[in-house]
This record gives sequence, structure tokens and C-alpha cells, in this order.
Amino acid sequence: MRYILDKRNREASALRDFFSEQWGYLLNLIEDRQRRSEEELTYNRHLADAVEHIVEKVDARIRGIGSYQNQLRSSAHELLNYIQNIIDELPAAITIDKGSYVREPLINTMFASHNELEGLLNRSDEFLDFTHNHKFDDNRTIYALLFSIREEKAIFGSEITDDLIQRDVQQTAVNFYGHQVVAPALSEQEVRSSLKGILFESVVAHIRSNMVKLRYSQSLEERQQAALNPEQNINNPEVYLRVLVDQLGMPKNIISLQSNTIKVSKMGILLTADSSNSFNELQLHELAIGSDNTQAVALIRLEWDKWLR
Repeated sequence: MRYILDKRNREASALRDFFSEQWGYLLNLIEDRQRRSEEELTYNRHLADAVEHIVEKVDARIRGIGSYQNQLRSSAHELLNYIQNIIDELPAAITIDKGSYVREPLINTMFASHNELEGLLNRSDEFLDFTHNHKFDDNRTIYALLFSIREEKAIFGSEITDDLIQRDVQQTAVNFYGHQVVAPALSEQEVRSSLKGILFESVVAHIRSNMVKLRYSQSLEERQQAALNPEQNINNPEVYLRVLVDQLGMPKNIISLQSNTIKVSKMGILLTADSSNSFNELQLHELAIGSDNTQAVALIRLEWDKWLR
């Protein structure tokens, strides 16, 4: 009899454990579904806001078309995902300190001296305003975006080959100018979010410029032909919206991130891959938007009180 009772107790215990495990599993499923549902609702709100922002910036008259939100959602989604993928490709922030000009190849090549970098930070109104308007307590770390434009120019200079000095050798000088420090924040994630907003605004501005050109660059003959064919007339709101959807859905034609490695001598001369001269090896990430100048971009982190005068 005792044996039977023990056996039943063991079976009951195992059954309770089974139901407890299944109940926990069910609760996890419910929580996961709720979380995904909340994330989906949040994303849908962000997507609707993005569509409205595009319409407001490009041409608010689009709102006269009842289905404009639905027509723009898919291409706006493609644009936002494409921009996010670009941001995800950027490496982690590099640390900028007093030794960076000597130690960090990118900083050593981008700036003529340590003082030039320090002067840039002290002239940045956005950077200074941020430090004045935030309480840092013990943490004085700031993250930001560093932009610069790379310029290459053919020159003639000297080169040492087999211990012999050769003069009037055609070379390529590499120079960086137009430095900017923007979007300061207290975390790298915030900086990446700011960059997403910057790129989104830049793409929308580029598309708006394209749409204006399409609308007003037609010749008299083209306008007359378009007036006779409403299905191809850019002034027809439905046609205008269709063209806008197409442009938003092809972000690769507007924005790109080019990543490459180059070798630059201490004198700022572009070197070949097999060069034995002393050099800085740069991992460059350059953004191109439309026909604007390509800009090198890097995420940086620094202790603000060690840089501001």
C-alpha cells in the first residue's frame, strides 16, 4: 500500500512539474506576443510619421489623394530599412584623447595637428551648447559624429626608391577639409539615431529637389504633350504620387556608404598597397547623397572637459 502511495505521489509531482513548465512556457509566449505587438504598433506609428513628414517636405498637396498613406508606406519602409542598414555598417566609436593625433591613423591624417582638432571642438556651437545644457555628474563622456570631405590632387614630388631620391614623380596628395562635429549625445546609440534622422532628412530633401526639377524643367512642347495625356502628366496628383513612390523605393540611387582601406604617407601622399614607406592605414566610410560631395563619417567618443578651453 505504501509503495502504491509513493508511486502516486511521484506521478502527481511529475504531473505538477509538467503543468508548471507548460504554464511558464505559455506565459512566455503571451509576453513575447505582447512585446512584438507593442513593437509593431510603435513601428507603425513611426512609419506613419515618416510618411507625413515626407509629404509635408515634398508637396503637401499629396494629401488630397485619399490613399496616399497606403501608397507611400511600403517605399518609406524600404527607405528607412536601407538607411538603418547603412548605419549598422559603421564601426564602433573611436576614442579621441590627447594622444589620438599620434596613435589614431584617421585623426592623424584628417587633421594637420592636435591643435586643429582641439580648435574644431571649441568652435562647434552644437558641441558647446550640449556641454553647457547637460549635467554629466561623474560621467563626462560625449559621443558625436565627425564629418570631413576627402580631396585628392595630382602633384609632383620626391620619392625614395632603392635608397635613391627620384624627383618630379607624379603623386596623389590626400587632404581632408570641411570638418564638422555634430549630433553630440550621451551614448553611441543616440548618435546612431541622430545619424538616421540626418540621412532621412537628406534623402527627402534630395527627392524634393528631383520632384521640383521634374515638374518645372519640361519644355513647352513637353508640357503641351503632357496636358493631352493626363496619365503621364507630372502635374496630375496621381502621377506625381506614383513618381514619388518610385523614387522613395530606390534609395540605392540616392544614398550609399562606400567603405574602403587606403594607405597614406605621413606627408599625406596616397600610397600603393605594396609600398614600404611609413604610412597610416585608414578604414574610410564615406557617405554619398545624390551629386553632393562625398563625406567621410566616423563616430567618436571623448571626455569633454579634457578638450574645452
